[in-house]
Order: sequence, then C-alpha cells, then structure tokens
Amino acid sequence: MCFLIQDNLAGFIVGVASSAVVSWIFYSKGKHDAKRQHTHSQMDSVRLALARCDPTQKGAGRRGDDGLEPTAHWLGCMIDVLQRTGSPKEADALRGLKAEMEQLIRDFEATPEDAIHRLKGKWQDTAAVL
Repeated sequence: MCFLIQDNLAGFIVGVASSAVVSWIFYSKGKHDAKRQHTHSQMDSVRLALARCDPTQKGAGRRGDDGLEPTAHWLGCMIDVLQRTGSPKEADALRGLKAEMEQLIRDFEATPEDAIHRLKGKWQDTAAVL
C-alpha cells in the first residue's frame, strides 16, 4: 500500500514538473515568435514609407508629403521605436539609410536624377532584406 502511494505521488510530481517545463518552452517560443512578428510589422511600415517616398519631387521649400524630409524624419522615429522594443539590428540598419537620406537632402540640387533613383532602389533593397 505504501509503495502504491509513493508511486502515485512520484508520478504526480514528475507529471507536474514535465508539464511545467513543456509549458515554459512553448511560452518562450511563442513570446519570441510574437516579438519577431511585431518587428516584421514595423519593418513593413518602413518598406511602405520607402515605396511612398519620391525624392525626385520638386517644389518650393520642403518637398511635400512624399519627399525626403518627412521620410527621413519618420525613419528617425522608427529607429527610436525599434531600439526601445528590442530590435537593435534593424535600428542600426535604418540608421545608415537615414544618414544617406539626410546626405541627399543636403546635396539634392547637385545630385543627378538617375543617382537619386539608384539610391531609392538601394534603400528599398536594404529594407527588403531586414
């Protein structure tokens, strides 16, 4: 009788322990997947902004809603968000892209239009691999 109680108690303890370990593993994986999906959503927003950006748009003063200045500013905001949400790799990649945009803003008048189109393609390619 004593062995029966001990066997049942041991089985119960092993069952609870193994269930806890399995639950913890799947919870961790789910949490990691959710974070990765959130980062992918943010990067999709970056890709959308880059697709919308039209650096060849010319107008008085600022280039308007589809121009470089708003997109560069938005990228700076997204870099801060990515950094705070634990995605430093993506934030670092976007820092270089933002620096190139700001350089183009400074040198816009001296930059040929075909070079501007190449830059935009490069930016989109960079965002596509993140």
